[in-house]
Amino acid sequence: MIQNTKLSAVIISGLGGMGKSQLVRKYLTLHKRNIPICHWVNGETAESLQSTFEQFAAYLNVPTTDKQTDKPLQLLEIVSNILDHVKEKMTQSNDGNYIIVIDNVDDIYDDFKKVTRQICTYSRSIVLITSRRRDVLSGESELLDLSEWTKEDAMEYANVG
Repeated sequence: MIQNTKLSAVIISGLGGMGKSQLVRKYLTLHKRNIPICHWVNGETAESLQSTFEQFAAYLNVPTTDKQTDKPLQLLEIVSNILDHVKEKMTQSNDGNYIIVIDNVDDIYDDFKKVTRQICTYSRSIVLITSRRRDVLSGESELLDLSEWTKEDAMEYANVG
């Protein structure tokens, strides 16, 4: 799915209800043996992005508050803590990549771009983004536009990936 890109990210773009998320699920299912860690977040708004990262951090038992002040960490600090945890787990396996799916990014907002860029700094990460928009990363990633695809095209692409 990823070829030569500036970021290790792919935007899967198309109209609502077209099957963007279903295509990603199918891809993940078919390639699960090569994906040691996968995380799916809601990218609709900055708030939903923050909330789902906090939930994932809690699941991983990764800090979401400052140890000294007990104040909540900023989103990028939480993502950094998650990446540290993922890197540690990934050292146990030489195969595959950390996949993060950011679903339903239909508005462009700073937190989304910052988080995506931060995750892409880790060489074994791939970010899959579903969106109705083609321009959520302004040419910094690969684009897979489903507007002209048939269901058969999508399934063939997922199988080859």
